[in-house]
Amino acid sequence: MDRTESIHIDKEKSKKQTKKLRKIIILIVVIAISFLIATQWISVLRIQSSAMSPTIDAGQIVIVFKKRKVQQGDIVAYRKKNKLFVKRVIAGQGQYVDIDLNGKVSVDHKRIKEDYVGELSLGKCDISLPHQVDQSHWFCIGDEREVSVDSRSSLIGDISEDEIEGVVVFSIWPLNKFRIVQ
Repeated sequence: MDRTESIHIDKEKSKKQTKKLRKIIILIVVIAISFLIATQWISVLRIQSSAMSPTIDAGQIVIVFKKRKVQQGDIVAYRKKNKLFVKRVIAGQGQYVDIDLNGKVSVDHKRIKEDYVGELSLGKCDISLPHQVDQSHWFCIGDEREVSVDSRSSLIGDISEDEIEGVVVFSIWPLNKFRIVQ
């Protein structure tokens, strides 16, 4: 092999290595951008308690959309006293919530339909009822009413918009529970 061929082979190797390096850099940039976007708009949470059973069981993994507008009936993730909770939104700002001794919930004097609750219960309630939800706040209750500690407790109270992390949209684990959460 003469010197000219050797130089030509070295240049081709260098071009291939440069192309490979570019692809690696592009892949790293795409992964980094995807990670930044994902952490800005979604969270992945593992549910630690049975307070949302039967809708969501302890151990399930769910996807939370962070920038979604909250509305009555949504299941939200929120932070209170450095703890993360997942509960259902029952009422919004200015609405009146009342719960009778049998656990039947009314919002603005109208009983709400709660097919998602296994067994109705007043649960751990130490707030005065009927209760008017503060401005820019939400009243949230777990679906497993007997065990859930939520807005019915003066320790938790109404949830401010700033405390809400996002809306639970999907259950992704275990696979037999993979679905849209409602």
